Amino acid sequence: VSVSSRLSHDLKTPLNAIMGMTQLLIEESSDENLREPLSIVQRAAGDLSATVDNLLGWLSPSTETPPNGESGVQVRNFIFDIVDRLTAYQATTIECSIDDVPNYLDFRATAYEQILRQLITHGLSFGTDSPAALSVQLIELDPEFGLLFGLNLRADQRTVLRLSQVFEVDNDPDRFNSSANADIQGLLNAKALAERIGGNLTLAVDTSDALSFQLTLPVRSPMR
Repeated sequence: VSVSSRLSHDLKTPLNAIMGMTQLLIEESSDENLREPLSIVQRAAGDLSATVDNLLGWLSPSTETPPNGESGVQVRNFIFDIVDRLTAYQATTIECSIDDVPNYLDFRATAYEQILRQLITHGLSFGTDSPAALSVQLIELDPEFGLLFGLNLRADQRTVLRLSQVFEVDNDPDRFNSSANADIQGLLNAKALAERIGGNLTLAVDTSDALSFQLTLPVRSPMR
């Protein structure tokens, strides 16, 4: 039996069971003191499942060849695959909009997946039950291009105020390290990772109950 087959069976199967059963318990429980730790377990299992997926992809790389001599990462498949996996066991849905983006772009797929996974997983925890929206567009970014991801959701005014304080430009991120909950720390980790590779993560507040996480990541045209 191959290593990838053992990983898929021995890790993915129980992780899927954990995520599925915790989702059922969350939906059936009216006790908020129970729902919060269950949500933490579910998110942790989801993070580990995504890590296993990355390892399986490295062990069994895709043999698909881009058409017409193109190279790079298939952008839409890359994004939709991440969103589908992260929302498979969550009640929240994400409506994706990808406009005027080339089919293939060059970027560090593993690092970008980790950043997007952190942003979506922890960002959604601050929203209400209404569907979230993820928009993706190509922008100019020195020295070439960038992908701008906008994760838009509804949140209560207290949450909007707290997140605004976290994302203030002059704030020292270490200020929140000791007191921040896991989801704020996850967003700060995504911000730090994005900045490390030349990107950025900011927060835009549209109204008192609507906010947008704006993630910019550098990309290059393939065959350059």
